[in-house]
Amino acid sequence: MVQKQHFGGEAVSKDDCERRDTPSTLYHNMNFWNRKDISIHNAPLHLLEELVLHSFEARIIALLYVQLQKRDVDIENEDAINDYIRHLTMANYASLVNEVYAEAFSKDVQQPSKAKEAAKNVMEKAKKDAKKRVKALRAAQLSSKANVTGSQSLAPTFTLAKRSDASELPTSMQTDIQSSAADITAIVPADIQIEEEFMNHIHFMQQAETYFTLKYAIKHGDIGLIERVIHRCCLYFNGSNQSNYAFEMLNFQRLLVTEAASPELKQAILANSLVNLQGKGDTWFEIDLLNELLNLSLKEILWTRRNSTFSLDLLFQRCALTASYTGELRACIERLFGETTNANHTDKDHAVDVRNLAYEMSRDSMIRRTKREVGHKTTNLMAKGILNLFKGGIRRFNEKVTYSKEQLAPAADENIEVDDVHPTNDELLDLD
Repeated sequence: MVQKQHFGGEAVSKDDCERRDTPSTLYHNMNFWNRKDISIHNAPLHLLEELVLHSFEARIIALLYVQLQKRDVDIENEDAINDYIRHLTMANYASLVNEVYAEAFSKDVQQPSKAKEAAKNVMEKAKKDAKKRVKALRAAQLSSKANVTGSQSLAPTFTLAKRSDASELPTSMQTDIQSSAADITAIVPADIQIEEEFMNHIHFMQQAETYFTLKYAIKHGDIGLIERVIHRCCLYFNGSNQSNYAFEMLNFQRLLVTEAASPELKQAILANSLVNLQGKGDTWFEIDLLNELLNLSLKEILWTRRNSTFSLDLLFQRCALTASYTGELRACIERLFGETTNANHTDKDHAVDVRNLAYEMSRDSMIRRTKREVGHKTTNLMAKGILNLFKGGIRRFNEKVTYSKEQLAPAADENIEVDDVHPTNDELLDLD
């Protein structure tokens, strides 16, 4: 979803190059760091995830650089930045963090307020009224021309006055049009102007923050934080029109926030979604990943041992339940008697890359302007998801999985699998 919304791509033409390949796209970030093998379709997960997380960090640092520039700190000098932050008091440091947060993560920035929406509506209404007024004035002008032409045909010997043109309307009409334009300009707030590049950054950080939070919650086994992320995922998947994921998230939401499940069952659903094989506080991972690792072990055994007597049936009979144990046993034996090999992947230090991109963004791209257009535009998936849910998304979900007592359930959508939903549970998702 993040890749589809924010990847961008090469410019279609030379004129579109500067508008399409902007720092607000992952395509620009990838080429800035000279990273390869990341395509817009079917990119390797570990490369794409690294690109998204590093791009998110670069935008956060860029917002910090913008605030430091307002305090006359030389952001090109790393020592100057460290020295400034080191000498901040707790109150000043908290104030700096709050300013960075307010610039990109506050409610007013991520979700337009009712006042802004009302201003947009007033602006659109004023534009329509102005267009109607201009049409009426032009019709009056044409009528005036027709009258003059008629007078000429009746008295051809008379000398006509100077022919009026569209730019030469009567003074009263010109004043009327100018006042209408002034009214429209006066009611348009500066933040309602089209600022597409900065809003691209906001939409990306909004979605990447959710992924970052989910990744942290899974690693540390924080099921309460996972539950909060599920609320957002309901909106994102409904906003991106990914119906299958949207259905699954709404079903999770139904089980967790309604009385469809008991408190003990809700706890069990969240707790059994994670597994921890090492017993440390930060080594949790998804249980479906454990299944994938087991499948990989079975494939390796079948690939190395398969012959005329060792078949797939024998693999499941002897190895399906013991593969995890024998795998750990084999690793212990190899550590004791075999050659020591470090199989851990060494990650490249990306701090320099993040700082360089952050500096590039802080010069212009991450500074909020009055109006700026780009070739690749993103969508506010959260706002779109809320709209889709209230326009019938929740109603359709309730019709597919629940029904009132003594009432037949409507036919389910053919694209949605609902065979595992209990037919007697009539708890509904509430619009509130």
